[in-house]
Amino acid sequence: MFLAASKIKDNISPLDYYSMHIEKFKPRNNGDKWIMSGLCPFHADKSPGSFGINRDTGAFKCFSCRAKGGDLISFHSKKYGLDFKGALKDLGGICTVDRKPFSVTETRSTAKRDNSGQIKNILKSCLSIDHSKSEPARLYLKNRGLDKILRDLPDDFLFHPHLPFYGEGGKKTYFPTLVAIMKDCAGATVTLHRTYITLDGKKAPIPTVRKLLPGRAAGAIHLYPADEKIGICEGIETALAVRLMTGLNVWAATSTSLLVDISVPTNTTKVIIYGDNDKSKAGQQAAITAAENLTAMGKAVKIVMPAGSPILSKSIDWLDVYNQ
Repeated sequence: MFLAASKIKDNISPLDYYSMHIEKFKPRNNGDKWIMSGLCPFHADKSPGSFGINRDTGAFKCFSCRAKGGDLISFHSKKYGLDFKGALKDLGGICTVDRKPFSVTETRSTAKRDNSGQIKNILKSCLSIDHSKSEPARLYLKNRGLDKILRDLPDDFLFHPHLPFYGEGGKKTYFPTLVAIMKDCAGATVTLHRTYITLDGKKAPIPTVRKLLPGRAAGAIHLYPADEKIGICEGIETALAVRLMTGLNVWAATSTSLLVDISVPTNTTKVIIYGDNDKSKAGQQAAITAAENLTAMGKAVKIVMPAGSPILSKSIDWLDVYNQ
Protein backbone atom coordinates (compact mmCIF):
# COMPACT_ATOMS: atom_id res chain seq x y z
CA MET A 1 0.00 0.00 0.00
CA PHE A 2 1.46 3.36 -1.07
CA LEU A 3 0.66 6.43 1.00
CA ALA A 4 0.59 9.75 -0.87
CA ALA A 5 3.13 12.45 -0.05
CA SER A 6 0.30 14.60 1.29
CA LYS A 7 -0.49 11.96 3.93
CA ILE A 8 3.15 11.74 4.93
CA LYS A 9 3.17 15.50 5.52
CA ASP A 10 -0.10 15.35 7.44
CA ASN A 11 1.23 12.68 9.79
CA ILE A 12 4.62 14.21 10.57
CA SER A 13 4.90 17.40 12.58
CA PRO A 14 7.63 19.66 11.13
CA LEU A 15 8.74 20.66 14.63
CA ASP A 16 8.98 17.01 15.75
CA TYR A 17 10.83 16.01 12.60
CA TYR A 18 13.41 18.81 12.59
CA SER A 19 13.99 18.40 16.33
CA MET A 20 15.20 14.89 15.52
CA HIS A 21 17.14 15.64 12.33
CA ILE A 22 18.77 19.05 12.88
CA GLU A 23 21.58 19.53 15.38
CA LYS A 24 20.91 22.23 18.00
CA PHE A 25 17.39 22.82 16.69
CA LYS A 26 15.22 24.47 19.36
CA PRO A 27 11.48 24.63 18.56
CA ARG A 28 9.90 27.97 19.39
CA ASN A 29 6.25 28.91 19.73
CA ASN A 30 6.43 32.65 19.10
CA GLY A 31 3.73 32.75 16.44
CA ASP A 32 6.12 33.12 13.50
CA LYS A 33 5.79 30.64 10.66
CA TRP A 34 9.55 30.62 10.03
CA ILE A 35 11.85 29.45 12.83
CA MET A 36 15.54 30.27 12.47
CA SER A 37 17.26 27.63 14.58
CA GLY A 38 19.73 24.77 14.39
CA LEU A 39 22.82 24.04 12.30
CA CYS A 40 22.43 23.70 8.54
CA PRO A 41 23.40 20.13 7.53
CA PHE A 42 24.35 21.19 4.01
CA HIS A 43 27.48 23.18 4.83
CA ALA A 44 30.01 23.42 7.67
CA ASP A 45 27.69 25.41 9.91
CA LYS A 46 29.12 26.25 13.35
CA SER A 47 26.48 28.49 14.89
CA PRO A 48 22.65 28.62 14.59
CA GLY A 49 21.03 31.53 12.82
CA SER A 50 21.27 31.00 9.07
CA PHE A 51 19.05 27.92 8.80
CA GLY A 52 15.27 28.12 9.11
CA ILE A 53 12.18 25.95 8.72
CA ASN A 54 8.51 26.71 8.16
CA ARG A 55 6.58 25.33 11.12
CA ASP A 56 3.44 24.81 8.98
CA THR A 57 4.72 23.40 5.67
CA GLY A 58 8.07 21.91 6.67
CA ALA A 59 9.86 24.01 4.04
CA PHE A 60 13.52 24.84 4.78
CA LYS A 61 16.13 27.35 3.66
CA CYS A 62 19.67 28.38 4.55
CA PHE A 63 20.76 31.96 3.99
CA SER A 64 24.44 30.96 3.99
CA CYS A 65 24.67 28.10 1.48
CA ARG A 66 21.29 28.80 -0.23
CA ALA A 67 20.02 25.25 0.29
CA LYS A 68 16.24 25.18 0.24
CA GLY A 69 13.21 22.98 -0.29
CA GLY A 70 9.46 23.09 -0.02
CA ASP A 71 8.72 20.31 2.49
CA LEU A 72 10.01 17.53 4.76
CA ILE A 73 10.30 15.07 1.89
CA SER A 74 12.57 17.44 -0.01
CA PHE A 75 14.76 17.92 3.08
CA HIS A 76 14.93 14.18 3.82
CA SER A 77 15.85 13.43 0.21
CA LYS A 78 18.59 16.07 0.12
CA LYS A 79 20.12 15.25 3.49
CA TYR A 80 20.24 11.47 3.01
CA GLY A 81 20.89 11.34 -0.74
CA LEU A 82 17.58 9.70 -1.65
CA ASP A 83 15.29 10.08 -4.63
CA PHE A 84 11.64 11.03 -4.07
CA LYS A 85 10.37 7.45 -3.70
CA GLY A 86 13.31 6.55 -1.47
CA ALA A 87 12.52 9.47 0.83
CA LEU A 88 8.86 8.44 1.01
CA LYS A 89 9.84 4.89 1.91
CA ASP A 90 12.31 6.08 4.54
CA LEU A 91 9.60 8.23 6.12
CA GLY A 92 7.15 5.36 6.35
CA GLY A 93 5.42 6.11 3.06
CA ILE A 94 5.23 2.46 2.00
CA CYS A 95 3.58 -0.11 4.26
CA THR A 96 3.09 -3.76 3.35
CA VAL A 97 1.56 -6.67 5.21
CA ASP A 98 4.87 -8.48 5.63
CA ARG A 99 6.90 -5.41 6.57
CA LYS A 100 7.23 -4.21 10.13
CA PRO A 101 5.87 -0.64 10.27
CA PHE A 102 8.65 1.91 9.98
CA SER A 103 8.90 4.65 12.56
CA VAL A 104 9.11 8.06 10.92
CA THR A 105 11.58 9.20 13.54
CA GLU A 106 13.74 6.06 13.43
CA THR A 107 15.85 7.06 10.43
CA ARG A 108 19.57 7.22 9.76
CA SER A 109 20.31 10.04 12.17
CA THR A 110 18.17 8.98 15.12
CA ALA A 111 18.76 5.23 14.96
CA LYS A 112 22.52 5.79 15.47
CA ARG A 113 22.14 8.05 18.48
CA ASP A 114 22.48 6.17 21.76
CA ASN A 115 20.60 7.89 24.58
CA SER A 116 20.69 4.94 26.98
CA GLY A 117 23.05 6.72 29.40
CA GLN A 118 20.82 9.79 29.55
CA ILE A 119 17.74 7.61 30.06
CA LYS A 120 19.45 5.76 32.92
CA ASN A 121 20.53 8.98 34.64
CA ILE A 122 17.03 10.47 34.45
CA LEU A 123 15.26 7.33 35.65
CA LYS A 124 17.52 6.83 38.66
CA SER A 125 16.34 10.21 40.01
CA CYS A 126 12.64 9.63 39.27
CA LEU A 127 10.05 9.01 41.96
CA SER A 128 6.72 7.26 41.86
CA ILE A 129 3.81 9.68 41.57
CA ASP A 130 2.47 8.55 44.94
CA HIS A 131 5.80 9.40 46.63
CA SER A 132 5.61 12.07 49.32
CA LYS A 133 7.85 14.39 47.24
CA SER A 134 5.76 14.06 44.07
CA GLU A 135 3.03 16.52 45.06
CA PRO A 136 3.49 18.69 41.90
CA ALA A 137 2.68 15.66 39.76
CA ARG A 138 -0.45 14.87 41.76
CA LEU A 139 -1.56 18.51 41.61
CA TYR A 140 -1.05 18.54 37.83
CA LEU A 141 -3.20 15.43 37.34
CA LYS A 142 -5.89 16.93 39.57
CA ASN A 143 -5.78 20.20 37.61
CA ARG A 144 -6.25 18.19 34.42
CA GLY A 145 -9.30 16.48 35.87
CA LEU A 146 -7.48 13.17 36.32
CA ASP A 147 -7.39 12.93 40.11
CA LYS A 148 -9.11 9.51 40.08
CA ILE A 149 -6.15 8.02 38.20
CA LEU A 150 -4.12 8.47 41.39
CA ARG A 151 -5.82 5.26 42.60
CA ASP A 152 -4.69 3.39 39.46
CA LEU A 153 -1.25 4.76 38.58
CA PRO A 154 0.73 3.20 35.70
CA ASP A 155 4.18 1.80 36.49
CA ASP A 156 5.87 3.59 33.58
CA PHE A 157 4.56 7.04 34.55
CA LEU A 158 6.94 8.77 36.98
CA PHE A 159 7.99 12.12 38.45
CA HIS A 160 11.33 13.91 38.36
CA PRO A 161 11.77 16.84 40.77
CA HIS A 162 13.94 19.03 38.48
CA LEU A 163 14.73 18.28 34.85
CA PRO A 164 16.34 20.92 32.62
CA PHE A 165 14.57 22.62 29.74
CA TYR A 166 16.85 24.22 27.16
CA GLY A 167 15.47 27.49 25.81
CA GLU A 168 16.74 30.00 23.28
CA GLY A 169 20.49 30.37 23.25
CA GLY A 170 20.87 27.17 25.24
CA LYS A 171 19.49 28.78 28.40
CA LYS A 172 18.80 26.07 30.96
CA THR A 173 15.77 26.22 33.28
CA TYR A 174 14.76 23.47 35.68
CA PHE A 175 11.16 22.31 36.20
CA PRO A 176 9.34 19.49 37.96
CA THR A 177 8.60 16.96 35.23
CA LEU A 178 6.31 14.03 34.53
CA VAL A 179 8.37 11.29 32.87
CA ALA A 180 6.85 8.46 30.84
CA ILE A 181 8.85 5.53 29.50
CA MET A 182 8.49 4.80 25.78
CA LYS A 183 9.00 1.14 24.86
CA ASP A 184 9.01 -0.87 21.68
CA CYS A 185 6.55 -3.66 21.04
CA ALA A 186 8.80 -6.17 22.82
CA GLY A 187 8.90 -4.03 25.97
CA ALA A 188 12.44 -2.61 25.62
CA THR A 189 12.93 1.01 26.67
CA VAL A 190 13.81 3.26 23.71
CA THR A 191 13.34 6.82 25.02
CA LEU A 192 11.51 9.05 27.51
CA HIS A 193 8.63 11.49 27.19
CA ARG A 194 8.70 14.59 29.40
CA THR A 195 5.90 16.91 30.49
CA TYR A 196 7.27 20.03 32.17
CA ILE A 197 5.12 21.44 34.97
CA THR A 198 5.28 23.90 37.87
CA LEU A 199 5.37 23.34 41.61
CA ASP A 200 1.67 24.18 41.84
CA GLY A 201 0.73 21.64 39.16
CA LYS A 202 0.30 23.85 36.10
CA LYS A 203 1.90 23.59 32.67
CA ALA A 204 5.40 25.09 32.73
CA PRO A 205 5.68 28.59 31.15
CA ILE A 206 7.76 27.40 28.18
CA PRO A 207 7.07 27.08 24.43
CA THR A 208 7.12 23.26 24.32
CA VAL A 209 5.71 21.63 27.46
CA ARG A 210 5.81 18.06 26.12
CA LYS A 211 9.00 16.66 24.58
CA LEU A 212 10.55 13.33 23.67
CA LEU A 213 14.16 12.85 24.65
CA PRO A 214 16.31 13.33 21.51
CA GLY A 215 17.37 10.06 19.96
CA ARG A 216 15.55 6.98 18.77
CA ALA A 217 11.79 7.36 19.06
CA ALA A 218 9.61 4.38 18.22
CA GLY A 219 6.86 2.52 19.99
CA ALA A 220 4.51 3.84 22.65
CA ILE A 221 4.04 4.59 26.33
CA HIS A 222 2.87 1.25 27.77
CA LEU A 223 0.73 2.75 30.50
CA TYR A 224 -0.97 -0.55 31.28
CA PRO A 225 0.06 -4.05 30.13
CA ALA A 226 -1.15 -5.22 26.73
CA ASP A 227 -3.97 -7.75 26.93
CA GLU A 228 -6.16 -9.50 24.36
CA LYS A 229 -7.86 -6.12 23.86
CA ILE A 230 -6.08 -2.78 24.15
CA GLY A 231 -6.91 0.90 23.70
CA ILE A 232 -4.53 3.14 21.73
CA CYS A 233 -4.48 6.93 22.06
CA GLU A 234 -2.31 9.76 20.84
CA GLY A 235 -1.69 11.64 24.10
CA ILE A 236 -0.81 10.34 27.57
CA GLU A 237 -3.49 12.32 29.38
CA THR A 238 -6.04 11.29 26.75
CA ALA A 239 -5.11 7.65 27.38
CA LEU A 240 -5.51 8.10 31.14
CA ALA A 241 -8.98 9.56 30.54
CA VAL A 242 -9.92 6.56 28.39
CA ARG A 243 -8.67 4.26 31.16
CA LEU A 244 -10.96 5.99 33.65
CA MET A 245 -13.95 5.87 31.29
CA THR A 246 -13.57 2.31 30.02
CA GLY A 247 -11.23 0.39 32.33
CA LEU A 248 -9.26 -0.69 29.24
CA ASN A 249 -5.53 -1.20 29.34
CA VAL A 250 -4.20 1.67 27.22
CA TRP A 251 -1.05 2.80 25.43
CA ALA A 252 -0.16 6.33 24.30
CA ALA A 253 1.73 7.01 21.06
CA THR A 254 2.46 10.68 22.04
CA SER A 255 2.16 11.99 18.45
CA THR A 256 0.38 11.37 15.15
CA SER A 257 3.66 10.37 13.50
CA LEU A 258 4.22 7.59 16.05
CA LEU A 259 0.56 6.57 16.16
CA VAL A 260 0.54 5.60 12.48
CA ASP A 261 3.41 3.15 13.03
CA ILE A 262 2.32 1.62 16.32
CA SER A 263 2.63 -2.14 16.78
CA VAL A 264 1.06 -4.35 19.44
CA PRO A 265 2.07 -7.81 20.76
CA THR A 266 0.96 -10.98 19.00
CA ASN A 267 -1.36 -11.94 21.87
CA THR A 268 -3.33 -8.70 21.39
CA THR A 269 -6.04 -9.42 18.84
CA LYS A 270 -8.41 -6.47 19.32
CA VAL A 271 -7.43 -2.80 19.19
CA ILE A 272 -9.60 0.24 19.79
CA ILE A 273 -8.08 3.50 18.57
CA TYR A 274 -9.38 6.51 20.49
CA GLY A 275 -8.51 9.24 18.01
CA ASP A 276 -8.28 13.00 18.35
CA ASN A 277 -10.92 15.08 16.54
CA ASP A 278 -8.59 17.73 15.09
CA LYS A 279 -9.64 20.79 13.13
CA SER A 280 -6.69 20.06 10.82
CA LYS A 281 -7.89 16.43 10.37
CA ALA A 282 -4.39 15.20 11.32
CA GLY A 283 -5.70 13.15 14.25
CA GLN A 284 -8.44 11.55 12.17
CA GLN A 285 -6.05 10.62 9.35
CA ALA A 286 -3.47 9.23 11.78
CA ALA A 287 -6.14 7.00 13.34
CA ILE A 288 -7.21 5.74 9.90
CA THR A 289 -3.63 4.99 8.81
CA ALA A 290 -2.85 3.24 12.12
CA ALA A 291 -6.01 1.15 11.74
CA GLU A 292 -5.02 0.14 8.19
CA ASN A 293 -1.57 -0.94 9.35
CA LEU A 294 -2.86 -2.88 12.37
CA THR A 295 -5.53 -4.56 10.24
CA ALA A 296 -2.79 -5.64 7.84
CA MET A 297 -1.12 -7.30 10.85
CA GLY A 298 -4.25 -9.35 11.46
CA LYS A 299 -5.75 -7.32 14.27
CA ALA A 300 -9.44 -6.50 14.66
CA VAL A 301 -9.46 -2.71 14.82
CA LYS A 302 -12.13 -0.16 15.71
CA ILE A 303 -11.78 3.63 15.61
CA VAL A 304 -13.73 5.77 18.07
CA MET A 305 -13.72 9.55 17.69
CA PRO A 306 -15.06 12.23 20.08
CA ALA A 307 -18.31 13.79 18.93
CA GLY A 308 -18.54 17.47 18.10
CA SER A 309 -16.85 19.98 15.84
CA PRO A 310 -13.60 21.67 17.00
CA ILE A 311 -14.64 25.20 16.10
CA LEU A 312 -13.40 27.16 19.09
CA SER A 313 -10.34 24.98 19.70
CA LYS A 314 -7.77 23.09 17.62
CA SER A 315 -9.12 19.70 18.63
CA ILE A 316 -11.45 17.65 20.79
CA ASP A 317 -9.90 14.65 22.51
CA TRP A 318 -11.09 12.07 25.03
CA LEU A 319 -9.79 14.08 27.98
CA ASP A 320 -12.18 16.84 26.88
CA VAL A 321 -14.98 14.29 26.75
CA TYR A 322 -14.09 12.91 30.20
CA ASN A 323 -14.08 16.40 31.73
CA GLN A 324 -17.45 17.45 30.27
